[in-house]
Formats: sequence, structure tokens, C-alpha cells
Amino acid sequence: MSPKISAFFAIFGFASLLLLTGGCGVHDSDTAARVTVSDVLPDKPGTALQQLNQLAEQLYAAANEENRQLAYSIIGRLEGVSADGSLRRIGTIQGWAAFDHSVKDAKLAIAQSGTSSTWYMQAARLKLASDVLLRPEAPLWLQYEGVLRDDESRLLQAWHTQLEGHADAAVVSLHILKEHFERVEVAALMQREASQLALLKGRIDYTERLLSFARGEAEMNSASVPQAFQALTAARSQLFASQSNSATAAVQSAPGSIAYAEQRAAGEQLAILYISAIIMGILAFAGWRRFAYEQRHGTPYTDGFFKKKR
Repeated sequence: MSPKISAFFAIFGFASLLLLTGGCGVHDSDTAARVTVSDVLPDKPGTALQQLNQLAEQLYAAANEENRQLAYSIIGRLEGVSADGSLRRIGTIQGWAAFDHSVKDAKLAIAQSGTSSTWYMQAARLKLASDVLLRPEAPLWLQYEGVLRDDESRLLQAWHTQLEGHADAAVVSLHILKEHFERVEVAALMQREASQLALLKGRIDYTERLLSFARGEAEMNSASVPQAFQALTAARSQLFASQSNSATAAVQSAPGSIAYAEQRAAGEQLAILYISAIIMGILAFAGWRRFAYEQRHGTPYTDGFFKKKR
């Protein structure tokens, strides 16, 4: 094999090793984050609140696995536990009303075929709601502020491209934002005023109507869209800022939290990519230097990175 071919395979092999190492980290993170029914602890005697939280976890795991039979069994037990009078003394009246509504929607969806996405959504809502009752000082739903903020950023990018179909792309982004909002709605109602949730929901619906008009190139409505985006962002900030910002930041940066794990994984992957890019750049430059020298002089390159050993 010629020196040029050997150098090429050396560069390619080393770069592939680096990329595979980085890819393994991503795969492991995804695997660790996945929840299955087998990961959920069996029932243990305890308070009604602990039982509620456990059943909600089991329901969410069953929804992830699309285990309809198991989910239907769990939702019935969850409905019974949630009726406990001691539970109803925590949270809010509006939150429990929304909780009961989600339970009913989940039961209907589980009983019908082809509705897995519906009862998965309800299972997620119930899981977050039970979590906020068990851990009101550090609930998981607060971590969705970053998710909604990212959704808003994609919404703005889709609209400001001003390319053909940009209004349609903005509508798709808004629907994703709306789905994330609906996922935390019950949990938020357990800790927030209903008016705050209604405000954000109203801003989302209003923005959706404006984007629908913008599809028809209505200039007046199209000009109002950026203002609607600003109002939506303000409503989202108000909802999540009702508690101490420092406390929220402490929750999200605490070891073991979802946000902390995601930030750490992202940082590690970014570092690997930067190091890989630098090393690949150096190797590619060295290989190009050697190739160019041999093309010009017709003799092997014997200096620098690929210097031959005698």
C-alpha cells in the first residue's frame, strides 16, 4: 500500500474513532433517560400521596411502552387513590378539577384503539401533577420553561425566514409549543393562579389565529404577528417567574435534576466535537501537505508529521 493511501486510512480511522466515542455518549444518555414499566418500583404501603405518585409513574411508563391493558388497570387504581380527602387538601381546586378531567380523558383514550398519543399526553400531565404535589419545592414542571423558550426561538426563526411557506412552518412550531404547554398545564394549576394559565393559553390561541390569517397574506394581521410573539413570551415568563427565580435556577442546576443532566451531557458532547474537529483539522492539513509535496516533487515527503523512521 502506498504511503499516501496509508496516511488517508490513518486519518479516516482516527476520525471515525473519535466520532464513535462521541456517539456512544449520546446513545447512553438516551438509553438512561428511557423509562419502562420494569423500572418502576412495585407498590409499597404508604401515604396516599406516595401511592398517587407511584401510580402516575407506572401509568407514564405503560404509556411509553404502549401497554394498553396495564395502563387501563393502573388508571382505575389512580382514580381511586386521587379521591382521598387528605390529598384534596393540598394543591388547588382548579388543579384538582384539571387532574380529574385528565383522568377521565385518559380512561376514554385507553379504552379506544388508535388513541395512544392522547393517553400518552394525559399520562404525562398526571405524572407532572402528582410530582408537584409530592415535591412542591422542586417540581419537574418548572424545568419546562427552557423547553418552551426553545419552542419560542424556533417559532421566531420560522417566521422571520420570510421564505415561501414560512407561516405554515411557524404554525407547526406553535403547535409543538402548545403541546408542551398542555403537558404542564395540570401541574402548573396546582401551584399557580388559573388566570396565569388562562393568559398564556389565550396568547397561544391568539397567535395561532394570526398565523392562520397570515397564510392568506393578510398584511395587517401579518404585521401583528411579532407583537403577538412578544406577548406570548411575556405571559410565559410571568407564569414561571411567580416563584423565586433563584430557587428555580437552583432546582435546574442541582445534581440529579433533568436540566442538570441535559446541560452536563450537552457540554461533554460539545467538548468532544470541538476536540475532534481540531485534531481532524490538524491531521487533514498534514495529509494534504504531504500529498501536495509528493505531487509537486514526485518523491516521498520525509519531513514534518509523517517523517519516515530510518
